[in-house]
Amino acid sequence: MVFEQILTIKDSLKVMIVFLVATQTLEGYQRAIMGTMSVERIYRDRKAFSSRVFEVASADLAGMGIVVISYTIKEVNDDVGYLKVS
Repeated sequence: MVFEQILTIKDSLKVMIVFLVATQTLEGYQRAIMGTMSVERIYRDRKAFSSRVFEVASADLAGMGIVVISYTIKEVNDDVGYLKVS
């Protein structure tokens, strides 16, 4: 019984580590690709932005044994309200 609980904890920890690695990798590629696109283009063409992040990050994550099935941008906003005026 205790051994099974330890395995469960270890498995949960492994899942959390994979999640963190995948999240940090995707966020890093988001920032890199944001640097190559204008704010207006990212706002207007989320699909192009998300497709590019998916394409680049998927290849990198596949090298780590992680398969990205989908990647979606829920919203694009800014802290100063620039996009609300645009």
